[in-house]
Amino acid sequence: MLSDNEIKVLRQMLEDSGCGSAETEKFIRCRRNGTCEDQLAVLFHHRKRLLSDSHKIQRQIECLDYLIYKLKRNDFKIKG
Repeated sequence: MLSDNEIKVLRQMLEDSGCGSAETEKFIRCRRNGTCEDQLAVLFHHRKRLLSDSHKIQRQIECLDYLIYKLKRNDFKIKG
């Protein structure tokens, strides 16, 4: 059985990692049921989504860096 304090700490940790309320509740349900594999599945799914988001953001940063580079060189021309 999870104590109220354990649940509070878990909620905070999951919130800090960017989990939404549905993911948090699913993880806590899995934790209460003692199913480690299900807990890991929730965490790995969230991690995969965060990694995908970070790759998307990295590509956006690279595009901005290229635009900044071209503007600084006064070499920004739009073809068309």
